[in-house]
Amino acid sequence: MSYFGLTNEEIVFLYFKNKERLKEYNKILTEKSVELELSLGLGSIVMLKDLTDEQIEMIREHKQYQIIKDINEKLSEVVDLIYDTDPDFVNEIEESTKLTIDDLS
Repeated sequence: MSYFGLTNEEIVFLYFKNKERLKEYNKILTEKSVELELSLGLGSIVMLKDLTDEQIEMIREHKQYQIIKDINEKLSEVVDLIYDTDPDFVNEIEESTKLTIDDLS
């Protein structure tokens, strides 16, 4: 099946990638801090920056965050329908979005 040229596989993939981004935002909003990683030649340094209530509110109201939330809500309904007909397919696509550098060795 295809919706406006997107296959079920592409829709499910986009949903899970968008969901990951929404989780990142929600973690920032919940913890009221941002984690920054600076890569160095022999390792990396992780820094934590606390956010003010004003900065948290700015993130909540930001267009990018709002769009990510809206996309997630809309795609979740479509993915639920796809899941109802083929849960293994949806689970397989979800797993494919979890590729890490460790998977390449």
